[in-house]
Amino acid sequence: MKNSTTITEQVWVIFCLILFLEGLLPLLLTGGSIPKYGQPYFKQSYLIQGVFLSIYLVTGFLIFKKWRLVLNVMLKEKYLIMLLCLTVLSCLWSLEPTLTLRKSIALWSTTLFGIYFMIRFNLRQKLFLLGLSFGISAVLSMCFSLFLPKFGLMNFSYIGAWRGIFLHKNILGEMMFLNIVLLSLMVALIKKRTQLLLILVSFLISLINLILSASKIALLLGSCSLYLLAFYWLWQKRYSIMWVLCIAAIILSLGFAYQMKSYLFKSETIMRRPPEEAIMTVSGRTEMWSKLKMIISQRPILGYGYAAFWNYREQNFSALWGKTWKAANAHNGFLEIWLDLGLVGLTCLIFVLLINIKRLLFFFLSTLSTERLAPLILFVALLILNLMESFLVKYNSMAWILFIFLTLAPLEKQFHHQAAIPFPDTAS
Repeated sequence: MKNSTTITEQVWVIFCLILFLEGLLPLLLTGGSIPKYGQPYFKQSYLIQGVFLSIYLVTGFLIFKKWRLVLNVMLKEKYLIMLLCLTVLSCLWSLEPTLTLRKSIALWSTTLFGIYFMIRFNLRQKLFLLGLSFGISAVLSMCFSLFLPKFGLMNFSYIGAWRGIFLHKNILGEMMFLNIVLLSLMVALIKKRTQLLLILVSFLISLINLILSASKIALLLGSCSLYLLAFYWLWQKRYSIMWVLCIAAIILSLGFAYQMKSYLFKSETIMRRPPEEAIMTVSGRTEMWSKLKMIISQRPILGYGYAAFWNYREQNFSALWGKTWKAANAHNGFLEIWLDLGLVGLTCLIFVLLINIKRLLFFFLSTLSTERLAPLILFVALLILNLMESFLVKYNSMAWILFIFLTLAPLEKQFHHQAAIPFPDTAS
């Protein structure tokens, strides 16, 4: 009975993690069609809100018996709690107070799920559950792109690029990048040949999805990461893994070079930008960032309220977007927080990041094991993605769950000892 309960709980967690990837449901509800790039993604559906509310209610039930442990976990992360409290308080000065309150509650609930995920499973179990979730999303993305092109292919911009079960090709690219990094480290934890085969299949599918997503940033990050991980496995004298990663890195490098060539041609002929300007502006991001800094300067200390600026009904974005660039967020997580929560929120986030990097580094150096290297590498990957996308401090998001898990990973033994696993009333 206990084993069946454990399996059921693991299946439920995998199902939840797939939904937190922000794919499938939003795509199906939009009918595979988004009118214009840059319009806010379809997150306001009552069905989606109901699904996530159900997830959070179940999460609350599962950890109710260990509320003292959860409280202890949260009290140890003072700067993180300050940041979360600030999201709620920001409804007092928000452009959209009601919306800010709702979204901040969703962020707290997402944090609660991240804490549950952290204290319920050990580090190796968490890595495997994440790998399964990313792997299933990779398989579904390939199936959607091949057999349901209305849903799986971009049809409003970058026509023909794969987006899989996600709303945009860049999201597919980012998720596949994270999965490739995760699998490149997980391979050392595998002992059975069948599991090793599943890792290899998931790696190849993610590689194909990443290449065909035509996400230039994800391709660049993927190739650089694989080169670095290949050097790590060379240091570990795992030559077979090293050669696989080297070949994959070369393939991604060629894919990046091809996409850059196509992009520069498009930027010169369609977007009317010279190639050197297209590169320097990072697809127009730097132009928008400079305009956002002017907007931030009007409310530099406390910002415009959590999740309020881009959803403000009276906001005119035409001056911010320009002629060719239409964005639904700041495309930089640090600017996004500054915009939402001001310098106070940005300072809290920076303190959390610095503490986490130090903590994860010592966590790895204490044993030099690959299992403990994985949280550090994943955390660095999240930070890099956060420079080009609004990745952190997002409600109902896999990125935020990953962030919470990685923040608490070095404290795992302490919390598991207090939890007296099995928890709750299940075998671990």
